[in-house]
Amino acid sequence: MSWLVWLLPIGAGVADAAKRGVIKLTKVHTFTLLGGGFLFALPYEIAWLFLERPEQVDPSFWFVMLLQVPLLVIAMILTVEAHRTSPLLLTAPYLALTPAFLLVTSLSWEVECQRCSGGLVF
Repeated sequence: MSWLVWLLPIGAGVADAAKRGVIKLTKVHTFTLLGGGFLFALPYEIAWLFLERPEQVDPSFWFVMLLQVPLLVIAMILTVEAHRTSPLLLTAPYLALTPAFLLVTSLSWEVECQRCSGGLVF
């Protein structure tokens, strides 16, 4: 088993906790905080595109992106504002329970499989 299996999730958790601490402690504009993460990741994503050389993108991909990006931006803005206005003790449990919520709500989105329970197929 590769050491990255352990290093990447722990690193992502530490970076996410640091980001939430910065959100709580600073008065930087919301869009600056949110855009900083994307701008930091942009060189890596561009390098990955050149290494991977993706094939033709299906037109339905752009339709899904058109629906998903505004919802993601709204969720991120609301998360930042929630962290700023209330204690982290109250907002952090919602973030910790998000995977459980996704397992429960994914049942309503699952169309292909008739006997699925949150991603586990019986």
